[in-house]
Amino acid sequence: MEVKTRKQALLAGENKYFTGNACKNGHISYRYVQSGACYDCIRSIKIGVESETVKTRKKRLLEASAAVQAKNLIKENLVLVKVRMFPSERENIALAAYCLAAMRFPSITPEDVDPRIAPVGREASGTALYSFYCHDQDIGVLRKTADATFASYPLDGNARERAIANAQRFAEPDTTPPMSFK
Repeated sequence: MEVKTRKQALLAGENKYFTGNACKNGHISYRYVQSGACYDCIRSIKIGVESETVKTRKKRLLEASAAVQAKNLIKENLVLVKVRMFPSERENIALAAYCLAAMRFPSITPEDVDPRIAPVGREASGTALYSFYCHDQDIGVLRKTADATFASYPLDGNARERAIANAQRFAEPDTTPPMSFK
């Protein structure tokens, strides 16, 4: 289940949402947008708390909550890295970043690694800085991969030197956590 706030669910036109947090009675269940009430709190009035339905639902929601918490822990271990490349190579480098992250964290998805942030630092040579998330020990490998694809393009010497100088300005990774992961 996707973790959402009540406001996000309301804006999306949904009638229920899942926070991943326990309600005041300890239930980890989805809630209704209209009242904010926990599904299990309402159901326990109608169905006995010890029923098999409630136990199965509680187990499933606990597993979903654990998966969300594990995913958030993985995302905290990733850093934002900017690499200079040509737009045509963006998908290849994104795939390389995903493969590197998936070797360390098998449950990660391509969307966790590639935030699709608009490129910055555009150069006359046609390159730009693109952002990806990766583990701090994989930064060097990702940069070497991007440098290898960058070196394969024919540029005049002056444009190549300018692009390399600009890429070196951004050699330090941005370790601030992304806003969307909080």
